[in-house]
This record gives sequence, structure tokens and C-alpha cells, in this order.
Amino acid sequence: FKEIAQVNEEALKQIEVAHNSFKAE
Repeated sequence: FKEIAQVNEEALKQIEVAHNSFKAE
């Protein structure tokens, strides 16, 4: 479960970054 949580956290960060860059355009 810890590994899955870590992957989820990384994925959320990626989505947040992508969302921010999309907003900036």
C-alpha cells in the first residue's frame, strides 16, 4: 500500500504541474 500511495502522490504532482502549465497558456 505504501508503494501505491507513493505512486499516487507522484501522479498527483504531475497532474498539478500539467494543470498549472495548461492554465498559464
